[in-house]
Parts: sequence; C-alpha cells; structure tokens
Amino acid sequence: MKKMKLFKYIFTILTAIAFASCSNDDLSSTSIYTDSTTPKNSFDEWLLKNYTDTFNICINYRLVDNETDMKYNLVPAQYDKSIALAKMIKYIWIDSYNELLGNEDFIKANAPKLFQFVGSPGYDDGSYVMGTADAGMKITLYNVNQINLDNLDLESLNYWYFHVIFHEFSHILHQTKSYSTDFNLITPTNYQSGSWVNVSDEDALHMGFITAYGSSEPNEDFVEIISNYVTNTEDWWENQLAVAKQTIVSKSTYDSYDGSDNGEKKEITTTDEDGNKVTTYYIYYGGDELLLRKFEIIKNYLDKSWGISIEKLRDIVQRRSNNLQNMNFRDLD
Repeated sequence: MKKMKLFKYIFTILTAIAFASCSNDDLSSTSIYTDSTTPKNSFDEWLLKNYTDTFNICINYRLVDNETDMKYNLVPAQYDKSIALAKMIKYIWIDSYNELLGNEDFIKANAPKLFQFVGSPGYDDGSYVMGTADAGMKITLYNVNQINLDNLDLESLNYWYFHVIFHEFSHILHQTKSYSTDFNLITPTNYQSGSWVNVSDEDALHMGFITAYGSSEPNEDFVEIISNYVTNTEDWWENQLAVAKQTIVSKSTYDSYDGSDNGEKKEITTTDEDGNKVTTYYIYYGGDELLLRKFEIIKNYLDKSWGISIEKLRDIVQRRSNNLQNMNFRDLD
C-alpha cells in the first residue's frame, strides 16, 4: 500500500446558506478584493452575462478573505487564468448538461451558487486540498495559476477542476434525490473511513472502489464513480475494471500470497507456439464485479431520477474535452 497521499479532499459540513444571487457590488479591475466604488471590468461583465444572469451563479476570481480558509497561505488567481477556467467550466460542465438535456433548467435549478477561484493549492500538513464544497452551495477551486494557456494539459485540468466539479455536483444531486440504499450494501465492510489515505488506488480497485478516496464512505464512493466515469475515456474505464478484476504476479508473489485482502489465487498453464508450457499466475480480486454492480445502480438512478444517461453524458464531455486545444480561452469573445 502507498503511504499518505499528496492530496485530500476536504468537504466541510456547514449550515446551508441561501445565496439568493451573485452580489451586484462593483469590482475593481486591479485590486484582488471587492470594491464597491469602481466599475466592473470586461471579465466581470462576461461573468454577469454568462453565469449570474443566466444560471444565478457567482464566480469570485479575486481572493475574498471570508470566502477562503484562513488556515492556508493562499495567493490570488491570475486574471488570464481565471478567464480561461471560467470559460472551460462552462464549456465542459454547464454546456455538457445543457446539450444532453436540451435546456438550461437543470443547471439553473441545481448548480452551486458560488465558485471561489484560488491561485495556489491549500497546503496542509504534507497534503494539499484540490477543492472544497460547503453545503452544496459553494465550490472552491485551487491551483488556478498552474494552468498553461499555451499548452492545455487535459489530465491536469481533469485532476484539478473538471473531476472536482462533477464530483461536487453529484453530491448535490444525491442530496436532492436519494439513491437506492442497495448501493451501500455492495461493499459494506470495505469502507475505510479516514484510513482511506493509506489505501493505494490499485488496492481500492481490488476492493470494488474506483479510487482510494471512494473507499472512505458510501456517498464519496457514489460520486467518485460518476465523476471519474464522465471525465475519463471508455478505454480508461475498461482498464480500471481489468485491474480491479485480476493482477498478474510473479511466482514468488503468488506462492507467498496469504489472501489477506480477499484475493483468490489462480494458476493458468497454456502452451505457446513452440509447444512449451507457460504458466501465468493471477490473483483474482473480483473488484470489477462490485464496481459494475455499483455502476448499474448509479446508471438507473441518474436515468430515473434526473433523465440523465451517464454514457451519453460521458460521450459529450469527452468530445468537448478533446476539442479544448482548438479553442481560444484567452479572450472573452
């Protein structure tokens, strides 16, 4: 197993605050703090039109003290990187749902009301925070300044932003309409609580979780499957299932395996084209079967509760993700 992971999610449980709408206070074009005495700049006007007026969502790209965790040493998000991220979030997240469902009503009704951008990660005792969510009303995205506008890295964008947003938004969905409790019974004894940080992603797959963090508790398990499924390719998903199913090991590992993590040893001998016998040693875990049972519940839940096809959503997100390199995220056109 791997030791303490480099990152962790912090999901702060707060009393829900009703953000009626984004503030209409004017914002300075130079200061990183809100200022009611200066006019809005062009980015503020773009956000007002594309987020606030349309979806009742406010994006803070300036570093607002009372919207960030004071225990972290943070830096503001850079202006050009904030423009790019705001445009990418709309293109990958909002527009994907709008395309799938054919209207904007779903996002208007269910989206979090506030996004806070932060330029740096939130370092904390050897780990760092990728994103935080407060009571389904606010999402904070960190490390905005690492975006490379000259060479957009989809893996990094997924890791820091798109996966986090789909993860947090899926929490809002299941908190609004509950999923079947049958989901919780598929791997009831494998949840790790806070010890998930000591679980490798590979071990998590063997136990029936898509990620180590998914092994922390059922709700995180549920949304980790959704967010990872839609932000990754079909080949990625199939590869995860293959790892969850079995691992080819050396003979020495096979001989010494004691079954402590519920794997089943399998030894398969075949004959190669020269007539020589070749033995392959497997440890079969069956995590793929557990993941597929969970996925089926998720698929049915999204379809029946929200009219969402998770396969079609993934296709849309992947098509849009593949098109990112062809788009202009520097300008507000």
